Amino acid sequence: MDHRDTFLQTTFPTLPVPRFGAFEELASNGHRFLVGSDAVVLEVRRPWLYMRKIAMRNESGLALPYGQVSEVFELSCGPIPREMLLEFGWQAKAWGEIETAAWITWRESTRSFVYRRLNERTASAARVVVDRPELDADEHLIVDLHSHGFSNAFFSRTDNEDDQGEVKFSMVVGSCHQDRPEAFDVVARLCVLGMIVPANEAFSLKEVQHAA
Repeated sequence: MDHRDTFLQTTFPTLPVPRFGAFEELASNGHRFLVGSDAVVLEVRRPWLYMRKIAMRNESGLALPYGQVSEVFELSCGPIPREMLLEFGWQAKAWGEIETAAWITWRESTRSFVYRRLNERTASAARVVVDRPELDADEHLIVDLHSHGFSNAFFSRTDNEDDQGEVKFSMVVGSCHQDRPEAFDVVARLCVLGMIVPANEAFSLKEVQHAA
């Protein structure tokens, strides 16, 4: 076998779902594809997240001799602190029509969240470019936030490119000219290695008004 194929299959292993025996969840941090009789499922484990999400349904009716596996979403870090989301709202309001950005991270050792104001290399009403901070070994990016100034909140083509290959929540706030962050326009999603999962009550965000 070509060593490149070996690398790809090791990086993204594929497991047939047992038809008769018990299914064993991914025990360590990583990801893999699960091939079931009804669907191909992406399974991901991180210190803060465990997820099984259908990536592709078996709509052809092909009789695959495997079992079925259900979708699961477990936010191991707990709910995202609402006060940190509001903190970013006030940050975005202070910057007005100019875009700004921040991260919410989670420390595995202390099971605590950290709000990180990011250093903007360039910022305008159309784009913000930031320096990605170096995180501690037990610190994980949970929410990647940026504002759209006075415009509506949406995920741009640049946002889609930036979110590829990561496991994180992504959140955009717009209409930052409103009096309070609760009135801002908000979109949020969970990005999982190229798969996009609209964020809803699982994100524990009352501010989320519509999903991407």
